[in-house]
Amino acid sequence: MPPQKTTGYTASSDSSGLALYTNSDSSCVLSFGSTTNATGGQNAKDILAIIASNAGQQGATDVTSPQTIAPLIMKDAADSKRTYKLDSYSVTYTAAAETNINHLSAFTTSDGRVTQINRTCHNADSGQAAAAIKSLDAMAANITINAMRVE
Repeated sequence: MPPQKTTGYTASSDSSGLALYTNSDSSCVLSFGSTTNATGGQNAKDILAIIASNAGQQGATDVTSPQTIAPLIMKDAADSKRTYKLDSYSVTYTAAAETNINHLSAFTTSDGRVTQINRTCHNADSGQAAAAIKSLDAMAANITINAMRVE
């Protein structure tokens, strides 16, 4: 189920079916859902390593390798006492004179699909990017899981 508090964000979806929530200046995006595994990574850390590598190949600087961050704890849509803990990772890099921060929580299901909750923010001021990603992490924590499927 989508996050409850999305003030300042516009809902949409992308061609793969991921739900997208984008803020008014498009500097932050929350995306979530289940898609085919286009990157080839088997978990959030693998997927972010591929994203970081691609960013570096496209000229980004100060690219970090995936770093472990606090896990994303999500509640079950039917039973709020039941929770799911998703390992989460972060990469940062500089592109077009802006700090980019990407937080990803994901897992690959037995049928090869990737269920992911991705938070991305960019800003010329690294402090503002860091504050914005914390706000997006809080929004992501309000997504609920229905029968082990992110909706």
